[in-house]
Amino acid sequence: MKQYLEFESLKDARAYRHAHGTGGWIFTADKTSISTLFPPEMCPSEILNHRLTRGQSGYLTGHQ
Repeated sequence: MKQYLEFESLKDARAYRHAHGTGGWIFTADKTSISTLFPPEMCPSEILNHRLTRGQSGYLTGHQ
């Protein structure tokens, strides 16, 4: 099962990813600034078409 985590900001999502060594992609929505951490095995096209991000403008931060 894939796990998706939501954070109040990109800073919080990056801190979690670093502290827990999860790697992964972070999508941050322009309108709300909510950041969602996606598993590293997902490709960008999957993330941008995912039900949590589809139709939103925002940016994707690369995985570690």
